[in-house]
Amino acid sequence: MRFDSVKFDDLRSAKLVTLKNLFEDLENYADSNLIDGRPKSLFMTKLEEAYMWAGKAFRDEQLKEKQE
Repeated sequence: MRFDSVKFDDLRSAKLVTLKNLFEDLENYADSNLIDGRPKSLFMTKLEEAYMWAGKAFRDEQLKEKQE
């Protein structure tokens, strides 16, 4: 079950869309206001990583609800 893919329900899909829009705003702001270089690159990588972990958290939340 740990590695199974999960189709998000409507609640998690809506949460992910909202979060995606916020992350895109932050990405655009950073892209426009940070100079190119390692710090900016690391910032973008960590932003992508944070979005990935948020998706994992939504997945885990949904699976936990199904078990209850």
